[in-house]
Amino acid sequence: MGAGNSVPQTVLFYKLKINKDTDVPYFYRKEKKNDAWVETDTYSEMSGYITGIEIKEYTWDNQKKESIVISMKDNESDDKIIITTSFNNMTRSLLNSLAGCDTIGLVKMKAALWGKKGAEKKYPTIFLDNNNQKTEWRYPINEIPAIEKITNKKGEVVSFDDSDCNAFFKQVINTEIIPKLTSPKEVKNEMEQPKMSEVYINENPKQESWGVPDAVDDLPFAIVSILTLSLFCKMILLSASASVLMS
Repeated sequence: MGAGNSVPQTVLFYKLKINKDTDVPYFYRKEKKNDAWVETDTYSEMSGYITGIEIKEYTWDNQKKESIVISMKDNESDDKIIITTSFNNMTRSLLNSLAGCDTIGLVKMKAALWGKKGAEKKYPTIFLDNNNQKTEWRYPINEIPAIEKITNKKGEVVSFDDSDCNAFFKQVINTEIIPKLTSPKEVKNEMEQPKMSEVYINENPKQESWGVPDAVDDLPFAIVSILTLSLFCKMILLSASASVLMS
């Protein structure tokens, strides 16, 4: 083993959130400056290999909250990426798309607004590509537990209860996402496999096996007969010469 110096792995922290004024989702970089975490650069896309997903609890204003922590491996460097976000329609859509993949390899997450053409209301969402292919939801809306509206005595909506829906997607993470995560090495090997259009297929096995050009098959019958007769005559002459030498 040769000598060398170890290079410490860089861990990059990001948060996925929604702008309260515009509803536009985005990733922002979190960096520690002067003993405080501050928001620096913002991004609309994130790509890499997902290596793990965890649900973590924390306390905010004396209330227990949950966050989704996504660990990734940068596909262009040795950096480790940590993305923190919360349960909402946008992240549940992302989890639904991940569950719809056969295997999860190199992913690209694009934060954007979604809505029907001409619609006034647009909704924050994450468009997901997996190994350069678009993804689809694993579960339609009617198979996902509904989010309940909490109203006051006047019938006004004061909050929402999404606990059943979140419990459903926690199960999805454990049973339908984590088992499908593919290591960067496995994905790289798979992507380096030659495509069918790049594989040489011998369409003339007779030529390769016997060394007989296909052009011979196209020769007129008379020429083939002459070639065969000439070869037969040579065999007779060789046999006669062998007999003379033996005598």
